[in-house]
Amino acid sequence: MAGTQIGTGVALQYPSWTSHHRCRGRKFLSRDLWEQLKDKKTSLTGFTINDVVRSGLLVPSSDNGVYAGDEECYRLYRDVYDPIIKEWHGISEIPVHVSNLDPRRLTSVIKNKAPILSTRCRVVRNLAGYGANVEQVFDRLCRGINAINMALLKHAQTEFSFHRKYGYLSSCPTNLGTGMRASVHMHVPNSLTETQFENTCCQLGLEVRGRHGAWFLQRLQDFRSEGHLVDVTLCAEGKEIPCHRLVLSAFAEYFQAMFSGAHSESKKDKIEIGGVSAEALELLVDIAYTSKFTVTIDNVQSLYEAANMLQVEHVEASCEDFLIGRLRPDTCLATWVLADKVSNTYLSAMARSFAFKFFEEVWTADDFLELPVEFLRMYISDDELHVKKEEEVIEAVMLWVRHDFEERQSHLKGLLECVRFSHVDQDYLKNIMETDKEFAEIPGIKELIKNQSVQARSCQIFRGEILLFGGITDGEDRLRMERTKPNCDIYRLDADCNCVLDTALPRSLHDSRGIAACVVNNDVIVTGGSMSLSQAWRYRPSDNSWTKLGSLRKRRHWHGMAVLQEKVYVVGGVKDEIRISDPEMMIRVPHRVFRKETEVYNELTDSWHVVAPLQQAVSSFGITTCCKKIYVFGGHTLRNGTSVVQCYDHTQNVWAFVTPSPYTLQDIKACTVNTKIYLVGGNLDQVLCYDPHEDLYEEMAKPIVVWESASATVCGSEIFITGGHDDEYLYQLNHGSCMVQWLYVHNDTMIRGPDLQFHCGDTSV
Repeated sequence: MAGTQIGTGVALQYPSWTSHHRCRGRKFLSRDLWEQLKDKKTSLTGFTINDVVRSGLLVPSSDNGVYAGDEECYRLYRDVYDPIIKEWHGISEIPVHVSNLDPRRLTSVIKNKAPILSTRCRVVRNLAGYGANVEQVFDRLCRGINAINMALLKHAQTEFSFHRKYGYLSSCPTNLGTGMRASVHMHVPNSLTETQFENTCCQLGLEVRGRHGAWFLQRLQDFRSEGHLVDVTLCAEGKEIPCHRLVLSAFAEYFQAMFSGAHSESKKDKIEIGGVSAEALELLVDIAYTSKFTVTIDNVQSLYEAANMLQVEHVEASCEDFLIGRLRPDTCLATWVLADKVSNTYLSAMARSFAFKFFEEVWTADDFLELPVEFLRMYISDDELHVKKEEEVIEAVMLWVRHDFEERQSHLKGLLECVRFSHVDQDYLKNIMETDKEFAEIPGIKELIKNQSVQARSCQIFRGEILLFGGITDGEDRLRMERTKPNCDIYRLDADCNCVLDTALPRSLHDSRGIAACVVNNDVIVTGGSMSLSQAWRYRPSDNSWTKLGSLRKRRHWHGMAVLQEKVYVVGGVKDEIRISDPEMMIRVPHRVFRKETEVYNELTDSWHVVAPLQQAVSSFGITTCCKKIYVFGGHTLRNGTSVVQCYDHTQNVWAFVTPSPYTLQDIKACTVNTKIYLVGGNLDQVLCYDPHEDLYEEMAKPIVVWESASATVCGSEIFITGGHDDEYLYQLNHGSCMVQWLYVHNDTMIRGPDLQFHCGDTSV
C-alpha cells in the first residue's frame, strides 16, 4: 500500500484513492476521520487504520475493502466499520447480538422436491486473543460448532471471539453475527435457453455458478459425438475413438507431449495406444470431456493401469482410494499385484501388510490359487507372515499346488523350503508323511523336515494378550452425548483383536476417567483416575484377580506410567479442586492443578516414594521407556498444549529437556519398538518417530481412521491402535469408536484391522 508500513502501527499518509476504487472503505473513511484515527493501533497486532483499508486500496474492484487484524479493531475503528456493517446488512442500527444457532428453530422455505444438488452451511469463527438436505446440514453444523467451542474451553482455555454488539467477530465485517453463510446448488433445467435467467437471479439475490463450465464441456462432447472438428483418432484393441488433440493435451501431460512437434504422433491421424484396454481408454477419453467417472470393482484394474500409463494423476488417485477402501482378505492379493504393476509403493506396502496380517483368511480365498509362483514364494517366506501354527503354511502350499498339480508339482519343494519346519508339530508331520502320498514323495522332504535352523516368525514369538480398560464406551443410542457411559470392564484380546474374556473393573474404578496403567512382570498396575485419584491396583491376568496396593502420595488423573528397571513410575497429571474466587460472596470455582511430581513404587513396603519432579508440569502426554530412560512427550499445560519433551535418567535421578517435538503434542500415545519411539494418536496428523540416539524426528504413515483419544500398545514389532473418535461423531467429543488400525514399523505402513465388538475411547491398553 502506498504510504503505509503494514503491521508497524504507523500510518504515514491518507490512502491514495482514485476514481477506480469503489469499495466501502473509501466511501466511509473521509480524510477528517482518517486524521482522527491515524495515530491509533491495536495492542495485539499493531493494526492501523491504513491496515484496515489496505485490501480495498490494493484491489480497486473490492466491494467492502476492509478487514480487521484482531478483535480490538472493531472498537478502535468502529466509526469506519459500523456504517459499512449497516449498509452491507441493510440495517439502520446495530442491535445487541443474539446467537440462535439451534436446529430446532430452523424453518425451511425450500420444498423437499426442489432439485437441490448439494447444500453447504459455513460459519466463521476466530479464536479470542488470535488474529443434500438443508435441515440436516444445519443440524450437523450447529452440533459441530458447539462441540468445537466446548473442546476449546476444555483443552485450550479459550473460546471463539465474541462481541455483545457485533456477535461473533471475524476479519471481514460482512461475516459478523452468526458468521454463517448457507447455500444450495440447484439444477434448473433449460436455464441456458433463457436469456433473462441471469438477470432474474440477480434480482432475486441469487448467484449462478457452474453454468459456463458445464455448458462448455457439454458442447465439446457434442462436437465429439458429431465428429465436428475432430483431428485425431485413438486406437486400442481394434476400437477407434475419435477426439480432439486440444482436449487430450489439456487433460493429460502424456498427450501434450505426444502431440508436440518433436514426436511422430503429432502428425498422425490415427494413433495406436498399446498396453491399455479399449474399454479403459474410452473411459479416460470420456473423463477428459465430461470430468465424470465412477470407479467400480469391474473397471478399477484396467482403469488404474491405463491412467498410470497415460499419467492421469487424479484418476490414479481415485483408483488408489477405491482399492484402499475395499482392502479385505479376499481383495488384498489382487491389490498387491496391481500396486506392484503400477509401481505404487504405498498401496503395495499396505496391501502386503494386510495380506501378512490376515493370512488365515487370505489363503482360503480364490485369488490365492491364482498367484504366480514367485509371488507366492515371497509371500510365505516373509518373517512378518501371521500364522498361529506353521502347519497352515503347509496346507496353503498343498492347496495351491493341487489347484493345477501337473503344472505346479515341480514348484512344491521350493515352496516348502519357505516353511519353518522346526515350529511344526511333530505329530502333524508324522501323520502327513503317512497319509499324503504327494507330500511324502517330494524329493529331499525328509532332510527338509529335519532342518531346525530357521527361527520362528514374529507373530509366533509374540504370545501375549492385549488388555483394554477404563475410558468411555457408548450406550444404546449414539446420537446423544449423555448416553455415553464409563467403561466398567476390562477386555482381553488376542493378537487378532478377538475378545477372549471381559471382566469387571474394581467398583471404585467404574466411573473413573484418566486412569493410567503399565505392565510389570506379567501383572498390570493401575493408578489414579478422576474418581480414584490416589488409588493403585494390581491386576493378575493369570488368575483374573485384583489386589489393592498402597495409595499414591499425590492425587492425580490424566497422568502417565512407565516401567524402568522393573520399577513402576507414576508421572505428572492433574488434580481438580474448588477454590473461592470471592471470599465475601463465597463464589466457588473449579481449578485444575497440574502435577510435576513423580513417584516410584516399592514392592517390599507396598508404598510410593517421591523422586525428581518433571521440569514442566503436564497431563495427557505420551510416555514410554526407551534406552533405559523414561521419555515424556508434550501434553496439556495450564494454557495450552506443548511440544516440550522431557527425559528421566534414573541413575542421576533427574529430569531434563531434550529436543522438542516439531509439533505441539496433546493426548498422544508413545510406543517403543527396538530403539525408536513412535508417537501416535491425539492431535497428530501422522505417525512421528523419534530416534533418541540421533535425537531426530521423522514423519511416517498417516492414520487410516480418526485417532483422537485412541489407545496404543506394542504387539511384537507392530503397534496396535484402537478406539478414539470416529469421523461421523467427532463433533460429539465423548463418543468412542470400535475401529482398529495397525502400524507396521518395518515398512511404515498403516492398515485397518477388524472392528472391535465394542466402542471405546480414552482407554488404557
